[in-house]
Amino acid sequence: MKKTITKISFIAIMLCVVMLAANCKKDETTTPIQPSSIPVLKTISITDITSTTARTHGQIISDGGSIITEQGICWNSSPTPTIENNKIEINNSTGFDCEINGLQAYTKYYVRTYAINANGIAYGNEISFRTDLVVGDSYQGGFVAYLFAQGDPGYVVNEKHGIIAAPYDQSEYAEWGCNGNEIGGILSSLGTGQANTTAIVNGCSTSGTAARICNDLVLNGYNDWFLPSINELIRLYWNYDKIGGFAFTTGYWSSTETGYYYAYFLDFGPGTTSTEFKNDHKRVRAIRTF
Repeated sequence: MKKTITKISFIAIMLCVVMLAANCKKDETTTPIQPSSIPVLKTISITDITSTTARTHGQIISDGGSIITEQGICWNSSPTPTIENNKIEINNSTGFDCEINGLQAYTKYYVRTYAINANGIAYGNEISFRTDLVVGDSYQGGFVAYLFAQGDPGYVVNEKHGIIAAPYDQSEYAEWGCNGNEIGGILSSLGTGQANTTAIVNGCSTSGTAARICNDLVLNGYNDWFLPSINELIRLYWNYDKIGGFAFTTGYWSSTETGYYYAYFLDFGPGTTSTEFKNDHKRVRAIRTF
């Protein structure tokens, strides 16, 4: 009887060992070791946007099972930026929060986070944004002198348009031109300077006049400059401290005439408008619109 019990116990023990071994083998086949991969990350947002800077925010979701050796943000003015374009490395184990500097005013940019581990480089989702534009910014050949407001000619909802002033005077001593000759059809309002300038150039063949100097100007890649109307010139005076380079001892010609012998000018000293003989000499500052 004792031998029978011992034999049964031995069989039971062996069955348990076999079952345990089977269970262990089953666990090994259902939970294999996962291979490492490239990181997983996210570009979250762009904030604090100015004319030349913006702040980026992102997050590393997974390191891919391998140590991240480099991480940061990359950007470009074309879609799908890479680290071959522009990048900033960020020394932070999990997140991204940094400021991009040196951007161009009123320009659309594309940004992505990136991270590198032993398996390669990964990029986060792409976010685009447009930098701001304010009076005084360097933009399209000169400085922003005035931004059109609702009701102004050239105003477009949700867009920025306005007047660009040349960065310096085009002449210190120019005639308005053709004294005694009325050009006609010359206006004073905002948005009329280009048409005024064309009419003056077509109606007055004298060389070196204020309108012709502006009409013939090619500056910083732009050739569509003109002599401002008196109301456009007033906008330059409003923001002269942000534009810079103006003289306060001599007036500036506008493209607005008042008859055969007189045209409007603006004295940047007291900030007053007046008329003067067309053969008098004043300063010239060209403008263009965008």
